[in-house]
Amino acid sequence: MLWKIIALAVAGLVSGAAFAQSNVTVYGVVDIGYQSQSSHTKAGTNSLRGLNDGLQSGSRIGFRGTEDLGGGLKASFVLEQEIINDVQNTAGMFGGTNRQSYLALSGNFGTAAFGHQYTPQFLMDAKLDPFGRGLSGSQARIKRDINNRVSNLAAYISPNFNGFNVIAGYTMNATADEKVVNGGNNKTWAINPNYSAGPLYVGLNIHQVKADTAGANNVADKAMDLGASYDLGMVKLAGEYSTRKQANVDNRRYYMLGATIRVSAVGNVLLSYNNGRDKLAANTKERQTAIGYTHAMSKRTNVYTSLAKRGQNYAGYKTEFDVGLRHSF
Repeated sequence: MLWKIIALAVAGLVSGAAFAQSNVTVYGVVDIGYQSQSSHTKAGTNSLRGLNDGLQSGSRIGFRGTEDLGGGLKASFVLEQEIINDVQNTAGMFGGTNRQSYLALSGNFGTAAFGHQYTPQFLMDAKLDPFGRGLSGSQARIKRDINNRVSNLAAYISPNFNGFNVIAGYTMNATADEKVVNGGNNKTWAINPNYSAGPLYVGLNIHQVKADTAGANNVADKAMDLGASYDLGMVKLAGEYSTRKQANVDNRRYYMLGATIRVSAVGNVLLSYNNGRDKLAANTKERQTAIGYTHAMSKRTNVYTSLAKRGQNYAGYKTEFDVGLRHSF
């Protein structure tokens, strides 16, 4: 009889643990492909070719879960680790660094999240750029980004009000643990009001970093992005205008025009043109033209290819080609 009681108790503990973990999801991306880069200048041509991971999307493994707290409240978390899959891993279980790691509380008030997270700038660019944040045609190849993900971020996402919502965030130090006052912190704040209804999306992002140096709170970086997209069905058009300022260092302007053409139920042609210029440096211009194609083999697996040509100040140009395979789970 005692053994039966013990067995029932153990079974209850196991089933309770399984039930508690039933809302935890393991997910990830494995992406690898062939990449070729050629730099053409008056001095000659330099080329680099080989296998690379994360050409379309960074390879990763992650865990996410939610718990219903009642009264409309939910707690959730994300723990995500980069995977390096084209070389032997020498750092950590999968190689690479952590991507996102945060804890959030959601309710009728919206969502408040705390930890290492994507910036609104990154999320907005990924939404507007036909190439997302990957492939050779991404605007990130020429546009200077301030932060893709930041540490110690307290972020807030408002409820959706007839298509309008706001994302905002603040951190005392975007790059490492917080230090003593005026001891090297990179204080960062961002706000991203946006509107999305039917085929139309419009977004504005403002992002500023203040670096504490030698007891002074100096403005290090300012960013502004304004963009929109409109989905016509067979074609989705997008455009974005951006500024990047750093005191006495650079004052850059960028714009991107792009299109996603649905040539079949599983195939998309990607097109974009990017232009950048630094107003503080005479004749500093950079242009990029790109074409790409993605083909869904299933809901979780696709093949891709892209070709981009970019040049600066007419002194030469670089071509970049990639073709690869991506699987999500």
